[in-house]
Amino acid sequence: MRAKQFIVESAGGSKERFVEMFEKFLPLAMQYLELDSLPKIVFQKHIKSTGQPTFGMYVNGEHTLYVALTNRHPNDILRTIAHELQHFKQDTEHKLDDESGTTGSPAENEANAMAGIVMRHFNKKYPEYLGDRPVIAESAAWRRKEGKSKAGGLNAKGVASYRRENPGSKLQTAVTTKPSKLKKGSKAAKRRKSFCARMGGVKGPMKKPNGKPTRKALALRKWNCESIEHMIDMILENMNHDKDNQAVPELKAALLDKKEQLQRSTDDQVYDIIDSIMTRIAKSHGISGQKLHDMWVAEYDQIPDTWIMK
Repeated sequence: MRAKQFIVESAGGSKERFVEMFEKFLPLAMQYLELDSLPKIVFQKHIKSTGQPTFGMYVNGEHTLYVALTNRHPNDILRTIAHELQHFKQDTEHKLDDESGTTGSPAENEANAMAGIVMRHFNKKYPEYLGDRPVIAESAAWRRKEGKSKAGGLNAKGVASYRRENPGSKLQTAVTTKPSKLKKGSKAAKRRKSFCARMGGVKGPMKKPNGKPTRKALALRKWNCESIEHMIDMILENMNHDKDNQAVPELKAALLDKKEQLQRSTDDQVYDIIDSIMTRIAKSHGISGQKLHDMWVAEYDQIPDTWIMK
């Protein structure tokens, strides 16, 4: 019996190792669960359309077993399959009712117990799989194409993903309004000016070898950064500065000095205070705001806003 005939939906990525493991697991599970047949087994990244989060689900009327794969150890996935296969057996014996899936019910307790027995026998026979990595290690949306805007920068999904992964972050979507239509001194105008100053100083070409714009060029264009501010920063970025390594400690000291004030401030006030501090320190060292930002992240592995608000 080959596992591939039961894999109805591919979860993406390399699955050869898991298929090999699954092919060895099925006969063993059928033996200890005393099964003569199997339901349809559907592998998905996530289980959809359920009332509560779950890693596995057996649907009686469909005789179908659904299993989630994303970021799970193979042994955990197999335990879920064994659990749901026991529910399949209970279904064929007409032992399931509306309360069977309730925590603590006889049917649920039996499925938990039998899954444990099956996995003990499997791990004893095939211990080499215990050290395997998750079948699918899905990265956050802001790191993937789906979280990035074709016009440059992150889209709303990417921004939301970044903020979930970095609690305390004030990251927002781009200010795309033309500079001439922004109210001077407004939050949007300040955000645009700050971004242009930082992003303009990022090293790297504006065009790819094929002539298409790089992500940097797209981002600058999206924020309407055709201004003197970011051009000045780009010039400063390419100058030699012997004291650049003092900028991060200076920023740290300035943030700590303002910590109490920052923690009493609103989100908008926090953004303005930190932006003002970074702009001042960056200019005093003759580097761009983006350069200082990148130096800080390289040192502390998080943005200044997140670090100081902890």
